[in-house]
Amino acid sequence: MIYIRILNLSKHMITKRTQNAAHIRFNVINYVLEMCKYKDFSKVHVTEICQASAISKVTFFKYFDRKEDVLMLYKSIINTSICIEVSQRQLKSIDGLELVINRFVNMVSETPSIARELVSTILHTQSPILPIILTEADKAVFFPEIHFPNINLLSFWDLVEGFMLEAVLIKDITKMSNSADLATMFIANLYGAIVASHIKSQDQQAVVFGNSIKNWLRCLS
Repeated sequence: MIYIRILNLSKHMITKRTQNAAHIRFNVINYVLEMCKYKDFSKVHVTEICQASAISKVTFFKYFDRKEDVLMLYKSIINTSICIEVSQRQLKSIDGLELVINRFVNMVSETPSIARELVSTILHTQSPILPIILTEADKAVFFPEIHFPNINLLSFWDLVEGFMLEAVLIKDITKMSNSADLATMFIANLYGAIVASHIKSQDQQAVVFGNSIKNWLRCLS
């Protein structure tokens, strides 16, 4: 989960308005994540989110068209955190894919309803689904100790496809060679494994999810 202390923000890139917006998003997401450890996302109501974040409903809907948009922003934050770790650790190929899998394993383990609702939101969002781009203020609030010029930020799809291409080139994957098709299959299996894990008891969901996607990946070597 993302619980990061907030440091002073750079005045050269961030206005007071964008700083306030980033703090609001930070508070909203952290509250939702905390509550979803104990109850389903569907039972976390906008009214209580606003009360906990000390904002009005008008302010909430200024930044989120609907409650589910909190999940789409969270997805962007997860993707950014993966890009940071990949850049810092210089991860490639299967190692990078395993990092992605493990981040989702954590989500399924700690907040399974968020994992399920994320899949549902994607299904019910009009195509094409555009990622939520983090502002400079968002980056400073959620990742205060990161120097972003040193980070290679990629979309989730491009990140996965890059790992697949590396895996093919160094022969970690030998059964297929088209990295675009492999990325599509990986993401399909990732979201499908979330759905499949839902039929199990909650204490088994993370194991079922992790085993499903990892076993599929092993079949490609």
